[in-house]
Order: sequence, then C-alpha cells, then structure tokens
Amino acid sequence: MSAGAKQTLYNLAMAVIDPGDEAIIPAPYWVSYPDMVLLADGQPVMPFAGMAQGYKITPRQLAAAITPQTRLLLLNSPAIPPALRIRAPTCAGSGSAARASAHSHRHR
Repeated sequence: MSAGAKQTLYNLAMAVIDPGDEAIIPAPYWVSYPDMVLLADGQPVMPFAGMAQGYKITPRQLAAAITPQTRLLLLNSPAIPPALRIRAPTCAGSGSAARASAHSHRHR
C-alpha cells in the first residue's frame, strides 16, 4: 500500500540505489523522478524519446543507457506526461534489451 506511484517509486529508489548507482529514467518523465534518484545518492540517466518516437525509448536506447552501475529502470505506466501507456510488446522489447546488456556487462 502506498499513497501513489511517486511514493512507491521513491521507496524503491531508496531501497535499491547505493551511492554511485544509476537509474534509467526515460524522458519525458515526471519532474520529481530524477530528484528521487539524487536523494538516494544515485545518478539519473535519461534517454530521450520525443514525439516522433511516440514518447517511448527504443530497446537500442535502453541497451545504450545500461552500464555496470545501472540498478534501476524506472517505468511508470500510464506515464504523466504525456499520459502514455506502455504496452506489453514494448515492455518485452525493453526486457530483452536489458537482459542482453546485463549479460554483456557481466562478461567483460
């Protein structure tokens, strides 16, 4: 139970981010998300997805944003702005990119 998504995301950031860890926050995002990560002594990483992309980052953008310091991918659906709903195929593509990138970072 929580007072809403922002409280839950803040609690999550405080629980999993250590100093120097990174959290990926696809842009556009709610204005308070990067500050939540900063309050946890983490570093926000914000790949941009504009109107031409339907405000959704691509699996390639996600893979490029992931580093060995990445601890969190912050996805909130529906996202405000722009009232975007993340569909299952988009999540599946993002999950595949995250798994592939995580695997490549482990074997460097």
